[in-house]
Amino acid sequence: MNFLAAVAFLTTLPVRSQARWEDNGKVLYFPVVGLIIGVLLCAVDYVGSFVFAPGLRSLVDLFFLAAITRGLHLDGLADTADGLFSHRSREESLKIMRDSRIGVMGVLALLFCILFKWESISLLPGENRWLFLLAAPALARASLVIGVVLLPYARRGEGLAKRMTESGKGALSFVCLPMLLPFLVNWRAACAMNLVFISCVAFLLWSFKKKLNGVTGDTLGAMCEIVECAILMTGSLLSQRLFA
Repeated sequence: MNFLAAVAFLTTLPVRSQARWEDNGKVLYFPVVGLIIGVLLCAVDYVGSFVFAPGLRSLVDLFFLAAITRGLHLDGLADTADGLFSHRSREESLKIMRDSRIGVMGVLALLFCILFKWESISLLPGENRWLFLLAAPALARASLVIGVVLLPYARRGEGLAKRMTESGKGALSFVCLPMLLPFLVNWRAACAMNLVFISCVAFLLWSFKKKLNGVTGDTLGAMCEIVECAILMTGSLLSQRLFA
């Protein structure tokens, strides 16, 4: 089943799927899996509120996000930073991104992403904290679908990301789900996070198109991390007047 394949692909949850690993049908369910991650994150955060101090509670939330994804997207963020900030040609950038070693730009990207997330989660408004914890992972996984539908695979030859870029526009069916659900709770917060989401995805896809002429598994992982971070930062930056 493609849904279970999506869960197995994006998380460490103990599920088994009969779908072929390379089948791109699982792309359709990425936003739904993001919502599941968001629900679990809210549960972890709620339990942590009874056990940990605020700073440590936010750190536990970050550990959960990394653990449930096997650090897959963080690895993509580091590789993408090394490649795109190398200021080399397209071919050389792609070659750098294949290197398993992490360079200075990769380390800095990871460091700042984690720090921004940590501080943002710590500053999320109490009443609507759960809304941003739920929406951030879901919108981040929705961005993956947009990326593979709108841009081609940047490398020559086969690859798992290449199969996903062959997904049709029907894969976008559930992308609106995490975009619309927040409107049921707070329309102002929903407008803010959707504006940030659309802006981030548009800018990143434009950058990938310009530099690499497409996407790779690494750039998709980077986009997931950046969008997730941006949504959490949006929640922390919104004034309390927004939720009055």
